[in-house]
Amino acid sequence: MAPKRKCGCSKHDEWDHHGQSTVINIATGKKFKHIVIAYMRENNLLTKRGNMLCTGCYEQCLLVVISQEQQDVKRLKLENQSEVDYIVKLIREGKLSQKQKCDIAEALGESEAKLLRTNCDIFHDIYKNPQSLQTYTQEQFLQQVHPVLYKFITSIAGQSKIDIEKVNLLCCTFENVYKL
Repeated sequence: MAPKRKCGCSKHDEWDHHGQSTVINIATGKKFKHIVIAYMRENNLLTKRGNMLCTGCYEQCLLVVISQEQQDVKRLKLENQSEVDYIVKLIREGKLSQKQKCDIAEALGESEAKLLRTNCDIFHDIYKNPQSLQTYTQEQFLQQVHPVLYKFITSIAGQSKIDIEKVNLLCCTFENVYKL
């Protein structure tokens, strides 16, 4: 008779699995993610030679790994935001060289080019259906279609809010950018 499989997790007896766990060989268990096994080994929950793991212990560690990944994403977003804030501050204070500003403008333009091409196809269909255009004011439409371009054009024009007389000029500017 084959020996009974035993989970190699050091916390197995502490964690309540409600009798729903199945012990699986790590090497043959395609269900197990490598990152979870690595986490367990790094935190001494599973020995380096341990090759048996129950689904209950795996799921406990999977939740921890997912939580840590979510925290890492949040931390990266915060770090990235602080970097963006720093660059914006440098731009507003005039502390960047012309070349640095050109590099930033070029990178921003390249990142927005795909959206411009996508919007061109959408505009083509919208102009065929005037009723859909009537649901928006001109300014609302421009803000929703391409908020980055809208902010750039209004900022470069020195306007935080465009008055009604200049909305048509703003629309023409948008159309000219899209024609490029």
